[in-house]
Amino acid sequence: MAMHREAPSPPSLASRLSGSLAVADAAVNDVHDRLNRAIPWLWTPLAVPSAAHRLGTAEHVLYGVHAGLGLGVAAAVLPSPLRRPALLVGALVAAGSWAVFTGAWDRRADGAQADDAAR
Repeated sequence: MAMHREAPSPPSLASRLSGSLAVADAAVNDVHDRLNRAIPWLWTPLAVPSAAHRLGTAEHVLYGVHAGLGLGVAAAVLPSPLRRPALLVGALVAAGSWAVFTGAWDRRADGAQADDAAR
């Protein structure tokens, strides 16, 4: 009797955007794991996500909330001449870090799921 295997999910957007940086995935995931152990409350009101699964919509929304709060604080405290360039740089850094950290996380989860499927 043949076993039915699900087709692998296509790479996530973050995984595709940061694919050229995949050589650094182990280091990036190590930083992510250490942060999750040291300051798990950053995921509040969610639970710390499982490394065996891709990040979901709620985690992406929470990341956006954190980035938005950081940009809002910057906008409130910076003098007018610096505000616009700082917010632009901050938004680019937030988007870049989302792609790198989420891409590495998703590639690890995809690898774990592929390993499970191969067993």
